[in-house]
Parts: sequence; structure tokens; C-alpha cells
Amino acid sequence: MIGNSLRRLMDKDIITLFDGFSKSIVGASNAIDVTSFRGGVAYLLTDNDSAYGPAPLPLHASLHIEQVSDVILDISDPGTAAGNRPAGFGDDLLQRWWKGRDRLYGVQIFHGGNISRDSSGDSKGALFSKEALALVMANEMEVTEQDDKSLRAIEYGAFQEWSQAERADPHGVEVYSDSSATV
Repeated sequence: MIGNSLRRLMDKDIITLFDGFSKSIVGASNAIDVTSFRGGVAYLLTDNDSAYGPAPLPLHASLHIEQVSDVILDISDPGTAAGNRPAGFGDDLLQRWWKGRDRLYGVQIFHGGNISRDSSGDSKGALFSKEALALVMANEMEVTEQDDKSLRAIEYGAFQEWSQAERADPHGVEVYSDSSATV
């Protein structure tokens, strides 16, 4: 449990970096759709900054599960342009739901379990190349144990040092969209 909480803290530190990307798609109170997702991918694969060039492949997306649900809805709803697709297109994807290794426009999509909603029901996920962000760990996790006689208990702790930073701003896109519960 202690190790899991340490990893959750590390994950949340990385998620806070998504807010620093200068390019943002969708917008508050609007649901993400396939067109926005495709536009974000196109932005990353375009030479938007000659100092960096196009984002190196592979690209990844980390999204709140309700953002993923909105993309699936856009693909599957017959009332949308994406929903009016040829028979067979995406059927396998829809039947399996998103299992963590599925791709849309070649981008692997992850359910960011630690991405939270803000007070308006919106979430900030991201589309990015692994070159966009950096995580440096100073040491391995150190587990400690200390006997506390006054509590008649043993106190456990886990300690680790790390730092995270944005490396290449043009290689990441913030996905800020509505993530209100659908049920």
C-alpha cells in the first residue's frame, strides 16, 4: 500500500505537467471528439517549432476514462460524422472497449486513473511523445520500519526522490475537456 501511494504521488506529479503544454485542444465544458483528437495528433506530427521538429513516434495519450468514453461515443454514435462509418470500421475496438493498448490514429491511449475532475467536471489529459516530458529518479524506493512504543505499533515508511519537467513543449498537447459522469 505504501509503494502504491508513492507511485500514485509520482503519477500525479507527471499529470500536473500536462497543464504546462502551450497547445491545448477541446476546451472547458466541451466533450472531446475524434476530430479534436485527430487535430491534436496532426499538430504533434507537424514541424511546429524548427528547434524541435515534429514529435518523435510513438505518440501516447493519457486521458480520464470519461474522456475516453466520449471518444468511443463519437466513434460509435450513428448521429455523428464519425459514427457514420463503413461497416466493420472500429467494431473490434468497440467490442473490447479500451484495454490499455488500443490505438486511435496510431496513438496508444491510456486510462489515466489518477487524472481528476475539476470543480466544473472537466479534466486535463494529454497527447504527447515520450520526449515531451522527463522523469528523473535519484534513488530506488527506500522502505523503513520503526518501532513506536508509545503507540504500541510499528511505523512503516517509503521514501524516494524524483523530479519531473517538461522537455519539449511542442511535443505535447493538453486535452482539456468535459469529463462529467455519463451515468
